[in-house]
Amino acid sequence: MFTRMVNTAAFNRRIELVANDDIPLRFEDSSAAKVERMDEKPARGIINIPSEAERVYVCSPFRGNIEQNTENAKKYCRYVLLQGKIPIAPHLYLPQFMSEDTEREQALKINFQLMSICDELWVFTDKDHYLSEGMKAEINYWKIQRTESIVLIDSLY
Repeated sequence: MFTRMVNTAAFNRRIELVANDDIPLRFEDSSAAKVERMDEKPARGIINIPSEAERVYVCSPFRGNIEQNTENAKKYCRYVLLQGKIPIAPHLYLPQFMSEDTEREQALKINFQLMSICDELWVFTDKDHYLSEGMKAEINYWKIQRTESIVLIDSLY
């Protein structure tokens, strides 16, 4: 199921590109309070992660402006964490020991394996609703392999 956090006409066109009939769409508005808390560092022990917390695969751009996209991915992970879920974002740690230029295909295979242990796929886009080629590959893989939720979140900033 697709869940959408912020509604914009431009993103509705994107949904048509990645959605299929097997996955119904469900729209939700994100609360402004949760979005504002993304950059806050809560006091120790305030974040409540249930013992059986859902694992969320964080799908967001990496290529292009790698520095900015990495910072955004960290914020997206923080947002997932504040929802009481466990973020899985391989594009934050695989580049530490793998080359984006020469080992991209191997990294995508690792991403797909990590997706298999996740309960949801959350797709984060920027204000322009950009979906990178890697993001499209991850979304398509999820649609083929999984029936669980896909959450679309755009324009958090």
